[in-house]
Amino acid sequence: MQIWVDIVSGGRAGQRIECDPKAPIRLGRRPDCHVQLDAYKDLDVSGHHAEIRAEADGYYLIDNGSANGTYFGSARIDRLKLGADQTIALGSNGPRLRIYLVQAQQAAAPQPAAAPQPAAAPQPAATPA
Repeated sequence: MQIWVDIVSGGRAGQRIECDPKAPIRLGRRPDCHVQLDAYKDLDVSGHHAEIRAEADGYYLIDNGSANGTYFGSARIDRLKLGADQTIALGSNGPRLRIYLVQAQQAAAPQPAAAPQPAAAPQPAATPA
């Protein structure tokens, strides 16, 4: 199992972080976070805002008592059991993160091959002189 976190909005939008969930995964602005948000632009995010933890019945997103809260939809949450694909926000106006629980065979799957390039147009044969 891997956990992928796509940063959908905020100072680091467009980044994907692939995490090994054997230990808690920290989310926040501090440099020691696995998913590090921008310390200068993502000001709704606390230093150690939230973390993802494995428990006996699945994976959970847990708010670490952050000042601006963690949101799933419009609801402020303290704890959320993660499904295969969920979007959360760190702060009501903070960056949105899309969290994926990825099975090992999905993570190791080869990327789709590039589309074949069109063949060059045939050149006319030279005429003998």
